[in-house]
Amino acid sequence: MSARCWVISVAASPCPSRRSHQDHRTDQTALTHVADLPTSPASERNKEPILQGLRRLLPPDPTVLEIASGTGQHIVHFATAFPLGSWRPSDPDPENLLTIATRCDDAGLRNVHPPLALDVHQRNGASQTTSMPYCAST
Repeated sequence: MSARCWVISVAASPCPSRRSHQDHRTDQTALTHVADLPTSPASERNKEPILQGLRRLLPPDPTVLEIASGTGQHIVHFATAFPLGSWRPSDPDPENLLTIATRCDDAGLRNVHPPLALDVHQRNGASQTTSMPYCAST
């Protein structure tokens, strides 16, 4: 049986809180509680419509690599909705990786792997077995 693989790209509007992302990035020790983490209003607005699309496409136990996970809001929402799945967030920005890890730890999700430092523009040798690579970033 061959695995089916989908690449879904959802165009999102630029994050209007980009400045607040920079403010949070100045002090990495400040990222110790989810209330201190940067958020994306666009991610909050589009997470449910995207989830509805994923429910139509994915089996109940998908293995998903999220490309450019950013703030980690989507991965938390989707991993909660697919508790039998296996989710791997990724991002090229080390500061985003800390944000993602903190957000996922706070949510107590056991089906989310540690975030992967992945830049799709670089050949960094990262290899993932996945039933679906997913990207909601532009």
